[in-house]
Amino acid sequence: MFLKSEDLVNRIKDPSIEGEFLENLASLSRQESFMLINEILGDRNALVRRFGLSLIKKINWNKDELLAFMEKGLLLRHPSEIRYWYEAIAPQLGFELILDLMETYIEKDPDVLQRAWYYLDLMIRSRFENLADRLKLIQTKFREKNGREVWALNQSAIISE
Repeated sequence: MFLKSEDLVNRIKDPSIEGEFLENLASLSRQESFMLINEILGDRNALVRRFGLSLIKKINWNKDELLAFMEKGLLLRHPSEIRYWYEAIAPQLGFELILDLMETYIEKDPDVLQRAWYYLDLMIRSRFENLADRLKLIQTKFREKNGREVWALNQSAIISE
């Protein structure tokens, strides 16, 4: 049932499209559903990707699937779009696991963390005070490993040396 990107873009405003997709996803195997959502999330059109993110919210995914979706969002390297990925995935996955994933990028690709930090910092600090220390720890590890600060929301969020 997968539509070409152009066809999907033309139908995204149609309220029935989400229901159609959810019905079709329900008829697929778990792996096929995952692959279809992954394909949508990999589209070059941001509207199509956001549609895929809206579908993620409607289906109960397991931890590994959610981490794979989150990693796909991180690797897109769109700082202004990453907040939509957090909003779609964090309610099911939790910010603790997202922080675990982000921490892996300190070593393997620090630019990923750099691009995704602003909204992560903003969302966590405004909603989850208990994770603020974890943010500071990641900032410290990033600075020690990379010799520079990870971008911070404001100067008070940067740890002084």
